[in-house]
Amino acid sequence: HSVPADAKRGAHWIKPVLVAQVRFATWTSDNLVRQASFKGLREDKPAKEVGRERVVSPEEADTSPADAPETPRKSASTKIKSAAAKTVKPNSPAAESLPIRLTHPDKVLDTASGMTKQILAEYYWAIAKYMLPHIAQRPLSLVRCPEGSGKPCFFQKHKNAMLPPGVEAIDVPDRKTGKTEQYITLSTPEALAGMAQMSVLEIHPWGSMNDDLEHPDRIIFDLDPDPAIPWKVLSTAALDVRKRLKALGLESFLKTTGGKGLHVVVPIRAEYPWPVIKQFAHAVVLQMERDQPQLYLTRMTKSARKDKIYLDYLRNDRGSTSVAAYSPRARAGANVSMPLAWSELNSASLPTFSVHDFATWRKRLTKDPWKDIAATPQRITAATLRQLKIDPEVKAT
Repeated sequence: HSVPADAKRGAHWIKPVLVAQVRFATWTSDNLVRQASFKGLREDKPAKEVGRERVVSPEEADTSPADAPETPRKSASTKIKSAAAKTVKPNSPAAESLPIRLTHPDKVLDTASGMTKQILAEYYWAIAKYMLPHIAQRPLSLVRCPEGSGKPCFFQKHKNAMLPPGVEAIDVPDRKTGKTEQYITLSTPEALAGMAQMSVLEIHPWGSMNDDLEHPDRIIFDLDPDPAIPWKVLSTAALDVRKRLKALGLESFLKTTGGKGLHVVVPIRAEYPWPVIKQFAHAVVLQMERDQPQLYLTRMTKSARKDKIYLDYLRNDRGSTSVAAYSPRARAGANVSMPLAWSELNSASLPTFSVHDFATWRKRLTKDPWKDIAATPQRITAATLRQLKIDPEVKAT
């Protein structure tokens, strides 16, 4: 199309690389958009595939004459299948039909394992049935690594126009100002698979649900060992946490962090506010530190962690998060935070699982050790709070 003379005046012509999403009223007679408003950039569509829509008859849509103004483009599903056929490796997740559009599916997001954006998308799509129960309907923080693991990454927790289809928003009031902010949340396999398009290498959920943000339903005990700590000592520490929780009438579940540590997770009835749950977790780990000060540490001071296991209870605070079950980590190898059976602590070393090797461990999903976590009916009783000297009316500090 020709450009109107007044539009040419003073114009600086650039190569079209970015794609903008714009809302407008209509096209003008000289091919400009009327009453346009900028909504954001689209990361899911390359500029070379953007063209002006036109009306065609059903007959024209079914044929492709040589002199047609535009060649009908392949559907998104056809392109996904084509990309999958080219990039799937023998040890990658099964080549299932993806419901999303990927740009640069061959882009390597982890050089250590060779994990590509395509492989990550297939993993999210395949694991969705197992991962969604632990992240759906919760505020989320995403770790995005546009250049892959080992390169600069950043957290994103607020919704914007650039997120893929299916990603929703939950209004979260700021505790200090009262101002409402829109946090990211999702609940469908399609939205989870879309995380790969944004190079999301970690997903971190809140410990509370969208419908009751102020009352957590999960407690996280994060066991972060100094590198010198042997696996046998770390696994024994996890069993120590489990035993203490059992004494308080609480069942717990276990997973790897995807790094060198372990998480002990306690599902509870959502009835106490964050400050109470934080004090509960603190009381449990403080007692462990008093009993074995040579091994356990509850302070964040890194210089004091040598030859010790840091017992991180600070995950249990409003707005704090921990990596989700089955989420990859933004580290070399793209290992996964994997739910474990307690019996797996008897292994010779810390069990590790990666996205790229999903095909080799996928069969373990048939015996998911966390399948009953949401149906575990338990609560922290008033008697337990009194035993730990916790005030159920304590306020946030």
